[in-house]
Amino acid sequence: MEQTNKSILLITRSISLILLAVVGITALFGGAALIIDPSGQSMSLKLEGLTGTLFDDYRSPGIVLFFAIGVLSSSVAVLTAVNFKSYPILIFYQGVMLTGWILAQLYILPGTHILQAVYCLFGIMLMLLGSYLMIKKKQLNTLY
Repeated sequence: MEQTNKSILLITRSISLILLAVVGITALFGGAALIIDPSGQSMSLKLEGLTGTLFDDYRSPGIVLFFAIGVLSSSVAVLTAVNFKSYPILIFYQGVMLTGWILAQLYILPGTHILQAVYCLFGIMLMLLGSYLMIKKKQLNTLY
């Protein structure tokens, strides 16, 4: 029984780690590209896509993407890999941050892209995985 619970925790943690790494790496590269080229052309984005928003170019969203999603997801991935005591809550909150970022895009930007659905799904999955890990870790600490 104990071995099964630990195996499930390891698999759940591994899936979380993979999601965090994918999100972190892609957000670091995407954010850096938008900071370096605020016109968005290097990522096939058009400035017209920002019409009616608070932004004149993609630099500010790129900075937020780089730090709030890229750096934080990467940091949570490292903390998860080293089994930091509070990693489940960090996974949950990074899922909240990612989902919030995507929902803000959907609210602010006139168009949509399939990647928004994919990353929103990743955010929801991180929230669910983080919640599951929090619950299981509490149960295991209580039982053993």
